[in-house]
Amino acid sequence: MSDIASRLEQLLASLTHPRRVFASSGTFTAPGADMPEFVGAICAFVERVVDEEARDLFAYYTQGRPLRSMGHLQRVDLSIFPLETHDDAVELLTETASVSLAWSPRTIMDPSVARKTAVEIVAALGPDAIWWSNREETWVNGLTPVTFDLLVAGTNGTHFALLLQAEDD
Repeated sequence: MSDIASRLEQLLASLTHPRRVFASSGTFTAPGADMPEFVGAICAFVERVVDEEARDLFAYYTQGRPLRSMGHLQRVDLSIFPLETHDDAVELLTETASVSLAWSPRTIMDPSVARKTAVEIVAALGPDAIWWSNREETWVNGLTPVTFDLLVAGTNGTHFALLLQAEDD
């Protein structure tokens, strides 16, 4: 595992919260991965969260069915939007890790700690990284069956970082 991959894994893990905030990072098999590989990594991550890691959180909605069979991941490429700046990525990573989507403004993590970690994550992927989210201004395209979810995803073509908050009210 490269130093960058190891660092991303460590940083993202520090932003997770049981049954609420989930993270994944990795390295593509070939450098210069493009959108299909990136979307594939996002889909695999969201599936793993819904079907395995937080199965009980999603049980009411999935009724034991795999997420992919329910159609939620068919058009992820059309459900995510590019973030304009790396500062936007820092802000959204911070919010995803620290503020409850269902019970805002309740915090689930110290926002200053989340922000410091978010800055390090964005720096680790570097200045050429592209960041995406399923939120565009006030509009969110849900990726999971629960009421609220927010994904922040970044890649530099070699490594990727994914952070997802999923909550129900």
